[in-house]
Amino acid sequence: MDKYGLTDRPKEELTAIIEKLMGQLKYEERIEFLAQWISPQAALDEAGEGDGVRFLEKVRAFCDKCADGEYYHGYDEDYYGDEDYYSSYNNYDSQYKKYKNNKYYDEDEDDYGDFNATSKEWANQFVSFFKLAVIYSKNRDYATAFTAFAALTDCIYRTASDEEIFGTNNPTYYIKTDWDELFAEYFVSMKNMLPDAGQRADSAIEIWTRFPEYCGDLVMNAFDEIACAEQAIRSRIAGLTDEWFAQHSLYELLTRFYVRFGLEFDEVETAKSMVRYNPIFKSELVRGYMNRGMWDEAILTIGEA
Repeated sequence: MDKYGLTDRPKEELTAIIEKLMGQLKYEERIEFLAQWISPQAALDEAGEGDGVRFLEKVRAFCDKCADGEYYHGYDEDYYGDEDYYSSYNNYDSQYKKYKNNKYYDEDEDDYGDFNATSKEWANQFVSFFKLAVIYSKNRDYATAFTAFAALTDCIYRTASDEEIFGTNNPTYYIKTDWDELFAEYFVSMKNMLPDAGQRADSAIEIWTRFPEYCGDLVMNAFDEIACAEQAIRSRIAGLTDEWFAQHSLYELLTRFYVRFGLEFDEVETAKSMVRYNPIFKSELVRGYMNRGMWDEAILTIGEA
């Protein structure tokens, strides 16, 4: 339906209308409009970031500055004083609900507070670089996109272990970006840059373990079949000795992989094979027996636990 009668307008007139509209948009809106409706390359050119080599140099320089602590402005006392943060820290489910797309803060409130005002520089820089990496991916320059995604996410992960880098151990709390789009394009670029299924599986699962609350099931987009995914997940579980929570989260991810590929998940045999990594997996074995109505086996396993 041509609500505004545009189909009858000459091309030159439509071009003039679009250019006028572009002039009314803010910089960020203009870049997003170009990337979505015109072309990713046009968006990169408009942003002055059409040179992928130069863009990656900027990303690496920024990550180096982060690692050197050049953005440190003290601790965020308000953030660390939130008892609810600590109560949810060790639970991916609640963490996912709380931090997904930065819903932790009041979306209608643009004031980050005293600490957060000084943190805007590095947080906004992450947002800017991530948006450009997404555009590079949509422009099918997967080499540039993948390299940028890898460098930036690795920077976040490594700096989170040192509170004297940003004054917080959760930098993602301040980075207001579309995490779904970010990781969707990250895995698209990964799939194109890592043709070896085994290598890609290891990389994808590693990223998921670092950012489970943001990656979610988007990690599955990096896979065409389940074999390599299962091998990578099992390998990761085996390496997380005595880290039950992380192991169990990976186990649950594996169950969702089976659902995604339309395969039957044998919870009894899978749980049995996991017990050697952590005896607490017997709880999953008991669950499997109970789901099959194998009560004697369930009771026996409980007694062995």
